[in-house]
Amino acid sequence: MPKQMALAPHGRVLVFDVVSGLCARAMHGPGSPQPTAMAAAELTDADLCLALPSDTELALQILWKDCPPGALVANGLQVALRSQVYGIVNDRTAVDRELERLRLAGSLRVLQLPSARDELLLVSADQYFASLTESATLGGPLVAAAATSRETALVVSGLSDRAIEALAGQGWCVLKPPVRAGPDEAPPDPVWVWSVPQCGALASNLLAARREVLRALGRHRLGCAPRVVVERSVAKKLREVKLDLSFVLRELVGTELLTIEQHHAGSNLALTADGRTAAAAAAPAAKGKRKR
Repeated sequence: MPKQMALAPHGRVLVFDVVSGLCARAMHGPGSPQPTAMAAAELTDADLCLALPSDTELALQILWKDCPPGALVANGLQVALRSQVYGIVNDRTAVDRELERLRLAGSLRVLQLPSARDELLLVSADQYFASLTESATLGGPLVAAAATSRETALVVSGLSDRAIEALAGQGWCVLKPPVRAGPDEAPPDPVWVWSVPQCGALASNLLAARREVLRALGRHRLGCAPRVVVERSVAKKLREVKLDLSFVLRELVGTELLTIEQHHAGSNLALTADGRTAAAAAAPAAKGKRKR
């Protein structure tokens, strides 16, 4: 189940809504105008388990709901990062398996985040294709065809060069540079991968904000400080990039650079060993002494 983040209160609300809806459907089904206790009793544990969202789905709903203005892409599309889901749900293998299931089911778009090789951007498929459909008014029928296809793959395929050019012109796909596997091997051909407009700005804003948080913690002894102290220290940068501290902390927890320790008076932020290394790398270079 979830670790540092306060998933339980939100989770209970979502679970209650799902179960209530399932009970209502059973109690008010065809031919049953009056609610009865028998209909609710007919629901088995298996029915309820199938109706309940998974931990990963709950985490995605919370992350999308809490998405700050600086993390909105394509003029208002809510996104989450895979690392942020890792920061909420303990089992990374279960998260990866569930994300793949949701992608194949056509309910989730999984995209590569620019400038972060191992980071994935997670977007509701319905919202993604609705936004892509809106862009079709500028991109013409070629972009409209891509929107109606509801393609779930990471790599763009089955589209003409003109369609890809139209999509790339609006930021819906990018050319992924080849990666050489070995010194004696020829690099593979570059491929077009699906993307979303303004995700590059999101990546840049997040890097700037996380660098500021790492620097703030790096200035404290043992890389540990109360959250309120860190929040005051990075408030100016967060306003500049229009992100909130929770958005950044969830990414740092998911990438195992930071831990959050809850206590009665609030919470403490503490850098991990990798976090201290990253904080040292993010620290501004010391100015050299003036020569006499």
